[in-house]
Amino acid sequence: MFKGPLVLFLISVGSLHFSFALATRFNTGEFFLATALDGIPHRIRLNPAASDASMANDEHGIDTAQKLTLYTKSGVAVPTLFFDRKSDTALVLGQGLPASKESMLEYVKLFPRYDIILFDYRWNDKYNTSLLKSFFAGAPTQQILLDEEDEVRVVLEYLQRHKEYKKVAALGECYSNFLFTKIQHDEVEKIGAGPFTHLILDSCWLDYASLVESICSDPLLPLSPQEGGAPWALKKLTDNRLVRWIANVIACNLTQNASVAKYLEDINADVLFVRGANDIFVKQAHFDQLWHAVDPARRAALLTPYTHSHNLGNKFLYRVVAERFVDGAGIEDLVENCADLCN
Repeated sequence: MFKGPLVLFLISVGSLHFSFALATRFNTGEFFLATALDGIPHRIRLNPAASDASMANDEHGIDTAQKLTLYTKSGVAVPTLFFDRKSDTALVLGQGLPASKESMLEYVKLFPRYDIILFDYRWNDKYNTSLLKSFFAGAPTQQILLDEEDEVRVVLEYLQRHKEYKKVAALGECYSNFLFTKIQHDEVEKIGAGPFTHLILDSCWLDYASLVESICSDPLLPLSPQEGGAPWALKKLTDNRLVRWIANVIACNLTQNASVAKYLEDINADVLFVRGANDIFVKQAHFDQLWHAVDPARRAALLTPYTHSHNLGNKFLYRVVAERFVDGAGIEDLVENCADLCN
């Protein structure tokens, strides 16, 4: 993983589209708050001395989890951890493929003021076996990547029974962002409101086609999303138009080309993207499509110099920005509340 200092950008755009690609060309040794809420892009230098030392060895809440087993309507068992901090805000955590809920415990320590719930998907600890079985069933990605919506929904139902929360936020890594945005979009379309008030999308991918493109550029990315590392000869073999076309045809025949950008167009929630400048799994062009899919008044982005789903190099800045995003009254409020991070 890249070990350089964190570069922070909060980017929110009014009527003027701020170029996210341009933002990544800033000096990586500095911190910036970039906005364009008044129609004019602003670049505000942030304090590089911000530190996460105060959170060292913070184990708040790790020993207070309620261990639950929830069940979907189809009978799938969903092992769940619920941290009840007596808060009026709930945070739903979702991991990337093929990790378990325990991979998200770092976020439990990071946000001690929220009730937090995390859970396992049905393929936990047996993802490769589940994928193999589904291939024989004829629809692997549909079964592995779409059916898990049931797990998220049963977790949300538990929260609704537990308490009437003022805010329910989701923080997802990679794959979970697809399910969070899909459920939010579907409920907005169905009843006019989704279950989430805020979405924090860390290392969010665009769609299946973009995943195929990234994997063709480095076939080892599924095994090492942060670094890849396929030999040059293998990359040369797979990263060409013919192979990408064949791979896309196969993927589209197996399932629909599920698109996060499509769901973001009508999300009815504030969105904070977390984007690593060295994320080689989610290409910059793909992220730009996600960025422009969201209502400019409801989007912001935290840019780090890190890699795919490894954006906690500066926990203090991650925590402060995310908390002020969830606790605030909108993107403009977020920008104002982060003024103390400026030089």
